[in-house]
Amino acid sequence: MQNTLETSGAPSDEVESPSSAPRKRSQATKITSDPVEDQLPTSAARRGRPKSLKASSEPIEELPMSSLRRPGRPKSTKASPESADSLPPTRRRRSKAGEPSSDPAEAASPPTRRRRSKTVEASASSEPSEDSPSPSPSRRVRKRAEGAAPSTTTKAKKDIEPLTHTSTLELPPIDEWRKYFALTRESAHRASVRNPETARMLAEAFVPEGSKDKIIIEASPGPGQLTRALLNLPKERIKKLIVIEDVANYVPFLKSLEDIDPRVKVYQKMGKQWTTYNDIEEDGALDDVKTMEWDKVHDQLQFIMHMASDTQGEQLVAQLLRAVPDRQWLFKYGRVPLSLVLSARMWERVNAPPSHLARCKVSAMAQAVATFSPSVPYEKLQPYADHFHPARLSQTKETDRYRSPHVAITITPLQHPVIKSGDLDYWDFCLRKLFVQKATPLERCISGLGPGAYNILPKLTDPSLPKEDVIDIKKMPREFNIHEWDTIVRTFKEWPFRPQDLGIEVFTNRVEKHR
Repeated sequence: MQNTLETSGAPSDEVESPSSAPRKRSQATKITSDPVEDQLPTSAARRGRPKSLKASSEPIEELPMSSLRRPGRPKSTKASPESADSLPPTRRRRSKAGEPSSDPAEAASPPTRRRRSKTVEASASSEPSEDSPSPSPSRRVRKRAEGAAPSTTTKAKKDIEPLTHTSTLELPPIDEWRKYFALTRESAHRASVRNPETARMLAEAFVPEGSKDKIIIEASPGPGQLTRALLNLPKERIKKLIVIEDVANYVPFLKSLEDIDPRVKVYQKMGKQWTTYNDIEEDGALDDVKTMEWDKVHDQLQFIMHMASDTQGEQLVAQLLRAVPDRQWLFKYGRVPLSLVLSARMWERVNAPPSHLARCKVSAMAQAVATFSPSVPYEKLQPYADHFHPARLSQTKETDRYRSPHVAITITPLQHPVIKSGDLDYWDFCLRKLFVQKATPLERCISGLGPGAYNILPKLTDPSLPKEDVIDIKKMPREFNIHEWDTIVRTFKEWPFRPQDLGIEVFTNRVEKHR
């Protein structure tokens, strides 16, 4: 059966060329059904067989089916049963694995590249047949055949770089600390001094010349580079060195110092837990610490610590300073100085002056109970990677929170703290509530202190008060200095309708059961 066109009285020799046929649509093609095709199943008609065209009385030259399509809109063609074998099928059923092809031309042609199967079918026999060709090696097999196996390469690399430093008395070279002291969950956010020159500089700054019979508590020292520098100072400066460290990789390098120097006592405990210091006191390590009057800085007991750079480290600094007003923790022995190594970001928040963007609750609380001073110049500890472990992996990440520049400071409790004994809860409540809206004027955020708190505003602006006690309620909480905060907290304490529960609220949903 031939595909023909039905013309409207036009002779056969006036049929346009195939290139012009799609442009003229006056001679429309009429699609009719084929009686032979109607007898075929529906699935066969859907497998790409073009519909036949009704023939006219005079046959004309056969035109390719592509010339009858509209430009840009391809249409699937269907072949008649007689010409189905001569046309390549547009869609074939995917043959299963191992099924022979029925088309001899397809069987002779090389196989095309197909998508890799997710599952691998196991062969019937574990040993290949003698007649079957050997399978081509995979890419990984060919790569292993060209060079050494990965396991051999890894083993060779370990043989080239062995851990040659076996002594725990002496620390490994500083450029190999990353290999010996791998980061753990406990040490990932804490910097430890690794440069010997830096450790000697800090030891001289923390325990300067003229110190005598010091009892030092050193918490979280890492492997002990600063610990060794302290022990290398003249012996009359340090009487006892109590070391607190909980990281398992660091403890052996500290225990070795305990074996050779009777001044050293190592406790494998966490320096950020209060119970640790209770255990040290119960062990008798602080029995020879004298208690001094508060008007003088304690000249015997001193606390040194590498602070973590995460949120817990900042909370620990705040908790240490909160112990000053009521003389708790080590401050029960007197005004014990604190020597800390901490991140520059944390130091900025602790030391932020009024109106500074970094000023927060910690800033006001710290400046109300203590004074701060750098132990060494800031530039002496820069860049970070030259002085501390772990070293920064990328020198471009200057804003990395856990690899930011570090500083060394000394904190000395005030002789007359602004926060009086017993007033810590009032200060904590007012600072916490008002710094939530630290960029809002006091006249608008005062309601955060409780219902009806706006009634204390007239007492803050009373013109009969001394000039230094009058509060500008147009100012924001971060703009108040310590004296202004003292006036606000004192007025809140005297307010008869202030909240009785000054702790952190815990909201719970109460479900009433109706009987």
